[in-house]
Amino acid sequence: MGYGITTTFANNLLNTVATDTAFSVSEVWIQVYIGDPGASGDANLADLTTREQATFQVSSGIMSLLTFPAFTGTTTEIWVAYAAWDDPSLTGSDHVLWTAPLATPVNATNGGVYTMPAAGIALAPIAS
Repeated sequence: MGYGITTTFANNLLNTVATDTAFSVSEVWIQVYIGDPGASGDANLADLTTREQATFQVSSGIMSLLTFPAFTGTTTEIWVAYAAWDDPSLTGSDHVLWTAPLATPVNATNGGVYTMPAAGIALAPIAS
């Protein structure tokens, strides 16, 4: 797939404008990966499968800053990517919003606590 927003998320955003269909995400949950997560977020899962809640700053200059939660490693592995989800559960009612590489890979170890650098989320390019 490569990284980016998912078809489901893109369609929901477009339908909000095109069909006046309400769409919102009340919380964003982050899951880490040892490779490209794929469009459905089921590829290259890290041993750590718990999703942690992320926070955002108010958008400014077409960008919002995503602050990653702390993750505790469960084995020795290298985290290289993340997926943003709309739900913390693994029940099938959850949806991947987007995937992206981490700014810097994380060399995780069992019991180590890691917080990745914040990431900017933008809708661009903007017409001028």
